[in-house]
Amino acid sequence: MESAAPSAPSAHDPQATEKAASKILVVIDKSTQEMKVYVDNIERNTWQVSTGLAGYDTPSGTYMASSMNEIWYSKEWDDAPMPHAIFFTKKGHAIHGTEETKKLGMPASHGCVRLSPENARTLFLLVEENSLENTEIVLNGDIPRAKTSVARPEPRKQHIKSAKKSTKTAVKKAKPSAKKVAKPTAATAKAAGSEARKQQVKVPEAFVEGPKSPAGCAARNDCGSIIARGREC
Repeated sequence: MESAAPSAPSAHDPQATEKAASKILVVIDKSTQEMKVYVDNIERNTWQVSTGLAGYDTPSGTYMASSMNEIWYSKEWDDAPMPHAIFFTKKGHAIHGTEETKKLGMPASHGCVRLSPENARTLFLLVEENSLENTEIVLNGDIPRAKTSVARPEPRKQHIKSAKKSTKTAVKKAKPSAKKVAKPTAATAKAAGSEARKQQVKVPEAFVEGPKSPAGCAARNDCGSIIARGREC
């Protein structure tokens, strides 16, 4: 008996057909500093990134992933480590992990696209599984401008003239001060008496009568002179 010919592999045999690779689309929005990962047009991940600083802007456009390295060291930037790097330009721009996770969500690199170490590894494995040829990278938008603080002019202060308070000056009427009259003392009375004597009016000698003489001894003439009457006074 002839042996039966081997049967053809079943169409449902998993080893008969290879798994078709998925299409990977990586969209990076520089204005929001976010990355969205699509697998066969279905969004799978949204991550924060850091793109290039001003002067080192990550180029916008559509690229195909060209090469990948689990660890790479930048020859341009002092051998800076670039873990899970996926390159997409001839100039060496790549998506890779970073330890500067505090800067994610804002521009911080010299042109590459930075991810947290965990997210960079996830993306690296996804691209490795589906090949570089099936990975498309799109960059769009503009990096956010740095916020500049503008000095605002201070509001002018209103000069309010305060009404002058009318101050009434209280004028005190000066009361006449009563002069104290000193009570006369014995010394002052004596001095006043002597002063009064000095002020007595002196009578001319012509009108002063001489010593009393006997009756009829002398008489006055009209001129006031004394005329002897024949007897010695």
